[in-house]
Amino acid sequence: KTLKTLGTVTSGKGPDAIIYDPATSRVFAFNGDGNSTTVIQAADGKVAGTIDLGGGPEFANADSEGHVFDNLEDQSLVVKIDSRNLKIEARWPTAPCQSPSSMAMDHPHHRLFIGCRSKVMAVMNSDTGQVITTLPIGDHVDATVFDSERRLIFNSNGEGTITVIHQDSMDKYSVVESVKTVPRAKTMALDPKTHQLFLSTAEAGQFEILVVASGEPRASTSDPVLVGAGDIASCDDLAGAYATAKLIDKIPGTVFAAGDLAYPNGSDQDFNNCYAPTWGRFKDRTRPAPGNHEYHSTGASGYVRYFGAVAGDPLKAYYSYDLGQWHIISLNSECAAVGGCSAASEQGKWLQQDLKNRVAGCTLAYFHKPLFSSGLAHGNDVEVNPLWEILYHAGADIVINGHDHDYERFALQDPNGKADPQHGIREFVVGTGGKNSHRIFANLVANSEAHQADTFGVLKLTLHPKSYDWQFVPEEGKTFSDSGSGNCH
Repeated sequence: KTLKTLGTVTSGKGPDAIIYDPATSRVFAFNGDGNSTTVIQAADGKVAGTIDLGGGPEFANADSEGHVFDNLEDQSLVVKIDSRNLKIEARWPTAPCQSPSSMAMDHPHHRLFIGCRSKVMAVMNSDTGQVITTLPIGDHVDATVFDSERRLIFNSNGEGTITVIHQDSMDKYSVVESVKTVPRAKTMALDPKTHQLFLSTAEAGQFEILVVASGEPRASTSDPVLVGAGDIASCDDLAGAYATAKLIDKIPGTVFAAGDLAYPNGSDQDFNNCYAPTWGRFKDRTRPAPGNHEYHSTGASGYVRYFGAVAGDPLKAYYSYDLGQWHIISLNSECAAVGGCSAASEQGKWLQQDLKNRVAGCTLAYFHKPLFSSGLAHGNDVEVNPLWEILYHAGADIVINGHDHDYERFALQDPNGKADPQHGIREFVVGTGGKNSHRIFANLVANSEAHQADTFGVLKLTLHPKSYDWQFVPEEGKTFSDSGSGNCH
């Protein structure tokens, strides 16, 4: 409050970096000329010990779990320190990164971001020491910070630039841009609330602070769009599929196809003659999921050959990807074909691990068969309940299905069909892609908020960083509409 000096603590020779470790309430001062770190009790200012590092330390980071990581710039190593017992647990080479200088950390996902004087940033697994990837940055990096909310990594370089890197997923990164500052503006700090960067410089003999906005969240006009439906191209009547394809022609974005894409059998002929002329027009931006009709051909062979690697492992046909600030999961509701849908099944285990590893803040899943549906032909499918349970307990926001050839939107609910405004998942049944049969409702299921069975159309979702907008877009000549907004958990 008063900015008065309360006391002093003797450190080693040439202290150059200092961090606080929340796990032990200790302060680690790294002595650049003494090749050591002095460990200080924050409560009373007493020295708890000194650790010989065996090299010249640079910047460090604490994982809040009892470990401190530090760059040894002259050795091109990272040391992992047990902050409770004051012992070095591991020494990891940073190659191909040379002369590691700066460091930031994605704590939940155990990823170190290491700025190197060899003009790369290395991404390291803080559990194993594996260097996952490197990315080009500017010359003479001195500081690295991570904006976890926006998934942006900033490297300030002595040449007068900031290299901005986006965390696309836990192990995938891309350089966004290089921002000009001034030469030797390389010491940097981030305000996580305002997302402002502060850099110091001493040009012309004067000490100055540069304030740089780290970028606002993308405006809604540029937020990603996910659009699509299920139950699409029936070779005996393609009018509906042509009508919905005409809608998607005018809507940019990623296309989801929620199963039963080529009737009657999902064969090579069905895909080539019926799906390809309609929804195949935007195959290059489509991320599909299989339905039961795809498996009328052994192993969904027509589906697998038509979409190739984009549809995931051909023996599993489930996969995930990120879209803006959202994690998107395409699952396979043909449970018997992939060893089941239970939590103990291969798909269930994969889904749990995928959700654990996700970086994006909001989560959406789509698969063909719905847990909840008022459709007369199929209705609720309890076989997918375990997938819902996994998604619900991981905080997923949206589930999209098809199977019944209608449109239905549900209120936020749990896997038991109980309304849950705080933690529930919003389900959409969008079997309106073009199949012209069994378009009839039975008695409405609890929590059904909107429904129709006489209009083909697509669901358009605009995915904001912390929320979403939905809009059912009807085929030309029809007037049914449904739209609204929701927030991520």
